[in-house]
Amino acid sequence: YGENALTDQSERSIASELIREKIMLELRDELPYAATELTRWSRAIGSARKKPATCVFSTFRTPDREADFIWIGPLSEDRSLLIKAADSDITLERLEDALAYSVGTQTGEFTVGILEAAGFQHVEQAPSMADALRKLLAGRNDLMAVPELYFNGLLEDGVPVASVYALPALEVALACNPQTDPAHVTAMRTAMESIIADGTQQAIVARHK
Repeated sequence: YGENALTDQSERSIASELIREKIMLELRDELPYAATELTRWSRAIGSARKKPATCVFSTFRTPDREADFIWIGPLSEDRSLLIKAADSDITLERLEDALAYSVGTQTGEFTVGILEAAGFQHVEQAPSMADALRKLLAGRNDLMAVPELYFNGLLEDGVPVASVYALPALEVALACNPQTDPAHVTAMRTAMESIIADGTQQAIVARHK
């Protein structure tokens, strides 16, 4: 993974292939598509909230975000995990058991709201997933909240981490500014429906899982 976490998932993810290689190529004559900007997640989702004709992926579709965006999806489904350093002896039976530990993640991660609602007084938010991961491995935080696909990538890369708790799965989608041209939204939704119907989405999801 790159130095910055670029989405709620990873740029090395389902959404990148679906959106950039399928939807945007299919609609290249219909959409004023400029480029994909790779930036920190907090900046990316903030831009989509403020700037017309701006979308961000991959975005967990949560109740508190629902009214902030126009949604195109589902791209896939994913869940967040609480992970620990592999040599840690922490075990969790319930989410509430984690209240005794320090938890970190990246700024803007939707899991922060879930944890705060569950009674966590302070979730340390680092500029990126990479920064939060370094703190976990250095023992500066006991746990870290990450998307499952990100965690799977860490395991593939040999990073010494382990999962201790899984949150419920949620839809992952493309989140667009509410002022996005309705015709463009319709075109993207139609393209998304097409690749779901013909099995393309399912094949891509299966390959990344």
